[in-house]
Amino acid sequence: MQDIAERAGVTKMAVSLALRGQGRLREETRARIRQLAEEMGYVPDPALRALNTHRQQLKTADKGEVIAFVVDWSEREPWKRLLFIRSFKEGLEAGARQLGYRVVPFWAGDAPGKALERILLARGIRSIVLAPEPQLEEDRLPLDIDWSRFSVVRLGRTHRDIPVPSVTHDHFGAMRMVFGELMARGYRRPALIHPERVEARVEHRYSAAFQFLQRELPKENRLPLLLSPAVKVGEASFLSYCRAHRPDVCLSSDSTVLHYLRAGALDIPRDIGFVSLDVQDNQPQVSGILQGLPAVGAAGANLIDLLIRTNMRGTTATDYKIVLGGTWQEGSTLRSA
Repeated sequence: MQDIAERAGVTKMAVSLALRGQGRLREETRARIRQLAEEMGYVPDPALRALNTHRQQLKTADKGEVIAFVVDWSEREPWKRLLFIRSFKEGLEAGARQLGYRVVPFWAGDAPGKALERILLARGIRSIVLAPEPQLEEDRLPLDIDWSRFSVVRLGRTHRDIPVPSVTHDHFGAMRMVFGELMARGYRRPALIHPERVEARVEHRYSAAFQFLQRELPKENRLPLLLSPAVKVGEASFLSYCRAHRPDVCLSSDSTVLHYLRAGALDIPRDIGFVSLDVQDNQPQVSGILQGLPAVGAAGANLIDLLIRTNMRGTTATDYKIVLGGTWQEGSTLRSA
């Protein structure tokens, strides 16, 4: 690094800042240093880089730096009403505490327009974690933020109009896990029954995985999807679908489907099975996927920490994503394997 500094006519510290993308060097100086480093075959020392990273972590922890948890819902604190938002938030807070950060919620409704950006900058906050957006577009408040001034992470697969790194559940992998359980238990006519809005939020990964895995079944057992245009699956359309296609197990993240099955005087799982693709903490009797949203939130804290330490800000040209798998919960809504 000293050789590069001498060739460039700058200090060793300037070389270090340029190669890490930090500091306030002029862009032409930064570019010239990087070009010289490439020409001279400079390769960073992994051990030294690890030491510097460790020092930066200790420095950050001492500061108690704030991560802004930005919520753009029409309601101020949706985690008080919705378990999945609360799970994301609690995981993020727990992960942030371990790294020496504090998480502070900011509601877009308190600071419309550019006000939120000005507030964050005035408080010295340079990192943002975006809460998942609401299901209905009309419930989402606008965000007018210059993302290039912040390290930003999305939780979940929403906010696709803001191309920043994200952490999410593995919805495709979850469906693969479900099919493995169903085949082991002898089910042969699975049905995917979902609100369309859920499919849109997960970028149609449930339906894509379901139709891909259906290839393992005989053609006569490959049932069509039932995607409801409403927020919840309608009872009439669900019962009509069941009469027409006779599924032996229903897959859904909408718990009303299980309610419809029980209301129809069906014995579960003797007459028909049910799998939840999003088992909640208060559903210990339901068979299905635990998405592990607190772990997703904690991984969001780790990712924002990485962005802060490497001075990565703004949007990205590539789809930078961390995907976490869920776990299977054995319940009473499927017959035994």
